[in-house]
Amino acid sequence: MTWNEPRRLRGWISWPEAAELVGCPVSTIDWYTRKGRIEHRPAKGDRPSLKRESVEEFAVWWAEREAAQQAKKDAAVKRSRDWLEPPEPTGWLDTREAGEILGVNRGHVLWLIGQDCLKAVKTGRRWWVDEASVRERATDNEQWVSHVEAARIVGCSPQTILRAVSGGSIARRDGPRSFPSLSRNSVESFAAKRGSR
Repeated sequence: MTWNEPRRLRGWISWPEAAELVGCPVSTIDWYTRKGRIEHRPAKGDRPSLKRESVEEFAVWWAEREAAQQAKKDAAVKRSRDWLEPPEPTGWLDTREAGEILGVNRGHVLWLIGQDCLKAVKTGRRWWVDEASVRERATDNEQWVSHVEAARIVGCSPQTILRAVSGGSIARRDGPRSFPSLSRNSVESFAAKRGSR
């Protein structure tokens, strides 16, 4: 074999040719040559120094590696997309939508979920709230109020409300502490009686 024969026949190729064959930057060829994945011979002038056969083997490995990395990226995108989608096509609200219906912030919606006051499921890092339980809670909030809300409606202190509840002027229901327990109608009647004095 003489140096006048075409390079491809001699079994050695240049770094740019290797990069083109593999479909990667020359810096990648340099890196993997240093790591020993691509066979090379000492550089001498402008003669090609990478063994074609080892570059072709590297090209197969590189393609498999790139495909595996792309599969991981695709799976991550799918997972993040799944987090954006509710468990079923209908009947679910995100925490922002649930908060708008209930008139509270997202943090309070998460607190209600934690207290088992709202039915919800978590997909990835995202909570989806059952729309029926939100509507039920909203209806409940129209009929029942907390002691603090009652004090705001009446225009008095929460202690005055507690005395009115103890005296029977405001109707109260039993239930979990996280649920409003004072009848809105009786609070409004109490406010009207206080205002007429």
